Amino acid sequence: MPETFLYNINAEYIVLVLMLGMFGLFYLGRQLHKHNKTEIQDMGPLTSFLFALLGLMLAFTFGMSGSRFDTRRGLVVQAANNMHAAILRADLYKDDSVRVAFKADLKDYVQARINWFDAKRSPAQVLEATRETKRLGDKLWHRAAVLARDPANMVASQQMIPALNAMIDVAISREAATKAIVPEPVLYLLFIMTLVTSLMAGYATSIQKKFNYVAVIGFIVLVGCVIMIILDLDRPRRGLITNVAVNQFIRNLLELF
Repeated sequence: MPETFLYNINAEYIVLVLMLGMFGLFYLGRQLHKHNKTEIQDMGPLTSFLFALLGLMLAFTFGMSGSRFDTRRGLVVQAANNMHAAILRADLYKDDSVRVAFKADLKDYVQARINWFDAKRSPAQVLEATRETKRLGDKLWHRAAVLARDPANMVASQQMIPALNAMIDVAISREAATKAIVPEPVLYLLFIMTLVTSLMAGYATSIQKKFNYVAVIGFIVLVGCVIMIILDLDRPRRGLITNVAVNQFIRNLLELF
C-alpha cells in the first residue's frame, strides 16, 4: 500500500485545512485590494483565466482518480471470474482425490483473497494475505503442472492451466492497482491552484460592494467537496467510496464449496 505524506493523512483533515485556507486567502486578497492606494486595472480576465485553469485542474485530477478506481473495480470482477472458472474446471479431473485437493486449495485461495481485501490498512495483515496467496498459487500451479504430464489428464489440464494462470496474474494486477494512486505533485499543484485562485478572487472583488459570504462559502464548499471525492476515490483501502459491494462477488465463491 502506498506510504506517502498525503496518503497517510485523512482526507477530511486535508479538505478542512484547504477550505479554511481558501476562505482566509480570499479575505486577505480583499484586504490587500482595500488598502492599495493606487488605481487597479480590471482583473476580470485574469480571474476568469484562473477559475478556468482551476476547473481544468479539478477535471484532470478527478479523471485520474476516477479511472484508477474503475480499474481496481474491474480487476475485482475479473478476479472473481477467474477464480470461478478455476473452481468449475477442477471437476474436469477424473480422479476424485485430485478434485478434492484442487477444491480445498482453491477454497483457501479464495479466503486468502478475501483476507487481503479485509486487511484494509494493516501492513502486517496485507503482507500475510499476500504471502498466503502466493503460497497457494504456487501449490495449485505445481499440482496442475505435475498432472499435465499424464496423458489421461490432457483435456482437464488444457482447461485448468489457463484458468490458474489468469487467476494468479490478476492477483498481482490487483496489488499493483492498489499502489497506483494520483502522484502527490499533481495533488500539490491542485491545492496551490485552489489557494492562489481564492487569493486572486478576493483581490479582484470590488471593495465598494458588501462582502457576499454566501457566495464565497458556497464556492469554497463546492470545491472542497470535489477535492474530497478526488481524494476518496484515490484511497483504495479506506474512505466512503470503496469496492466492498463488488468484492462480494469473491465472497460468494465460498458458496461453491
